[in-house]
Amino acid sequence: MVAAEFLVIAYFAGRAGYTALTVRNALFVRLYRNQGLSISIAALATCILTLVGLVTAPASNQNSPTSGPGQVLGPLVLFGLYLALFYTVDTFARVARYSDPLLRDPLHWRRIRGVVWALDFLAIAYVVALGILTGQETEAFVFPIAIPLVSGVLLISANVRRTRDPTLRRHLLWLGPFFLLSFVAFFIAFGSAQLSGLAWIVAAFCLYKSAGSLAPLNRIESSLSGTGE
Repeated sequence: MVAAEFLVIAYFAGRAGYTALTVRNALFVRLYRNQGLSISIAALATCILTLVGLVTAPASNQNSPTSGPGQVLGPLVLFGLYLALFYTVDTFARVARYSDPLLRDPLHWRRIRGVVWALDFLAIAYVVALGILTGQETEAFVFPIAIPLVSGVLLISANVRRTRDPTLRRHLLWLGPFFLLSFVAFFIAFGSAQLSGLAWIVAAFCLYKSAGSLAPLNRIESSLSGTGE
């Protein structure tokens, strides 16, 4: 990744974080406020992760993409990014349930969400501890990423058709591509840092559009406040 690519990524991620926090501060519904908060966290994690990629780029050119500080810091920030995205999808699942006239609970998420969260945290602790103690990579590295990714895909697929909230649908149309592109971009970096940078640019743009899609909620809440409802 080159500096110019990072600046573009930081611009879109910064806009996404600012927009999400602005919308969050204007809302009163807790679930929607959580949605804005999680987007801002994902934006911050995107900036940090791509900055780590930029700083460790010389090591990547020596065919050692995980050497140096990036060996622990890069994966740790990546896990943080997917925790933020998982939080976003978890929040969406709850919002979608309340917007479903039948209050259905796809995948029995209310019962299993605690177990899935616990598994994700245990996987992160195991991978980070192993990296610090032995300095070696492990195939378990993929689990802290796969758990949020697979859960997110399943939850989005199960809920997006049932929600009656058009704003949530628009939000997911942009958040979904960011979710997948961030996964692809990280692993592309092991082969081509510049190609990874381009993927991150598109991902950051999708995150920005995802944050902007929450803006209609801002207008709705303002309208309700003005009428005293």
